[in-house]
Amino acid sequence: MDKFSGATGGKSSYQPQGFYKHQPIKEETSDRRDSPPVSSSRMSSSGTVRRLTESEMIVLVERRKQGGVLLGRGGFGNVLKVNALTLSPPMDTASSPSPHSSMSSGTPQFLAVKESDGVTKMGKKNAMKDLAHEWELLRNLNHPNIVTALGFYQELDCAYLAMPCYISNLGNAVTGAPQTTETYNTGDLVSFCKDIASGLYYLVADRKILHRDISTRNIFVTHDKKAVIGDFGIAIPIGKKNSGLGYDYNSHGYVAPELIFKQALNNINTETFAFGHVLRCVLAGRPYCKVWEVKGGRIHSLVPAFFSQLAPLNRVIKKDPQPEAIDQLFYLMTKCVSLEEKDRCPPERWVKDTEAAMSKLVLTGGESLTACADVSDSEDYSPKSKRRKY
Repeated sequence: MDKFSGATGGKSSYQPQGFYKHQPIKEETSDRRDSPPVSSSRMSSSGTVRRLTESEMIVLVERRKQGGVLLGRGGFGNVLKVNALTLSPPMDTASSPSPHSSMSSGTPQFLAVKESDGVTKMGKKNAMKDLAHEWELLRNLNHPNIVTALGFYQELDCAYLAMPCYISNLGNAVTGAPQTTETYNTGDLVSFCKDIASGLYYLVADRKILHRDISTRNIFVTHDKKAVIGDFGIAIPIGKKNSGLGYDYNSHGYVAPELIFKQALNNINTETFAFGHVLRCVLAGRPYCKVWEVKGGRIHSLVPAFFSQLAPLNRVIKKDPQPEAIDQLFYLMTKCVSLEEKDRCPPERWVKDTEAAMSKLVLTGGESLTACADVSDSEDYSPKSKRRKY
């Protein structure tokens, strides 16, 4: 065990701060630069986030090697659930009642450890580099709907990133998959969309970052039903020279068409489309939904004219219709996934219109649930004359 991010140092363009000098990694040319160092303790909007120390990361990595529960597998490698109960003091975890609060004494506590095993097509070197890049980016972000990076550790041939262990991803949550132990109502689905809009707006508007991989599998759900954006391995600053991600036939219908047919580079418009795709998945109750298809040499939209065509797919919304709130989300979705870039809505609409949808939720007794203070600038997609029957 030779490298950790807690101290200062490290010169490589992709190395985190704090690499020990006696076992350096060969410096490489990369378009990704280290972010300014951040102290090991900083405040988030939900409370203080304490980073793991070097010794705690060593213990966590050893436990991961001895046995962890596989949570998933991505481009870098496996993500495992690892016991962090005796790490002192107790670490923040999203499985606690509050996303950033320590669990009570004696309660089992887990963290997710993402590793770069190098088995994937990315190769070991690129996987380690990109995981280090993800750590450097995340440690400088501060938003309740962005995943918190708790620590980074690197050996000669593998890197590890520690994060909170969330109870589910959004794809499982909206479909009621077996991995999901919670039950959700329509208000929860609308709240997820508002959380995603808030986190994504923070990225593109405040921090000038393109995520480039927004999907239901990369959005996580906390114990207290908050949505958190994760998996920043291919995120880049807006305006930074970037190469295409090599979208192939399997991407048809799921990403902005200009990325495939015009070889366009990722930008705010493509992020808008990705957000719209997530909205459609939430509304349909599916982890993936095609938005367009090619027929007769032309691109055709698969977005239905009315939500009533999607409603039978979503068991949650059928039980708790909430027509005004869902109409608001549905028409926001249609604006986001327009096939024409110029017709897509700007990022500020993401937040305003999802907040407006929250304000239109109605409790069981008929009382309006106003979840936001200012919805005056939102575009009202659901006047009384256009309410849908589901």
